[in-house]
Amino acid sequence: MLDPYTERILAAARRLLLEFGLKRTSLADVAREAEVSEATLYRRFAGRDELLQTLFARETRAFVAQLDAADDPHADPVDRIVAAWVTFVHATTRQELAYRLIRTDPDVAMPMLTTGCGPSLAFGRDYISSRLVASGLPLNGDAVQLAELLVRIAHSLFLTPESSLPLDDDAAMAAFARTSLVRLVIAPEWAIA
Repeated sequence: MLDPYTERILAAARRLLLEFGLKRTSLADVAREAEVSEATLYRRFAGRDELLQTLFARETRAFVAQLDAADDPHADPVDRIVAAWVTFVHATTRQELAYRLIRTDPDVAMPMLTTGCGPSLAFGRDYISSRLVASGLPLNGDAVQLAELLVRIAHSLFLTPESSLPLDDDAAMAAFARTSLVRLVIAPEWAIA
């Protein structure tokens, strides 16, 4: 849990970035919006990059909380994987802050979301692989490698949302997950539904 000043600074930064983008938002603007002194801001963040990294980590925690909230631990394990995929794709393709920064500041945002995205991909891979292992289902390969494939598919959908996949139709996306992704992840004797 972050201290109240840090939370205020991050919330203010998010609001300003959504409204104005990165180039038109200074750290002084963030401090003013958060109603803290610049010294308070700089005691918590050495600069813009550290503030952005912390803000994106906060966004990632909210993303994971959304996935966890949608999970039903009592549901059939295959149904859980299908539902998790639908939730995961929705959450990934609806990242308003990242999309805003891609539009307003592509020169800064795109490197963070591509060549600099390794830590976020690793976080997603570790999260999903732990969930796959916890499912107790026989996997169709190494949990970490399977999780990485799923994360990279979702990451690609985030970066390029134009797709022939049925991203706007939950039932069709669930059917796709059941017939394709579940079979990729779970050993054949379990994957057939």
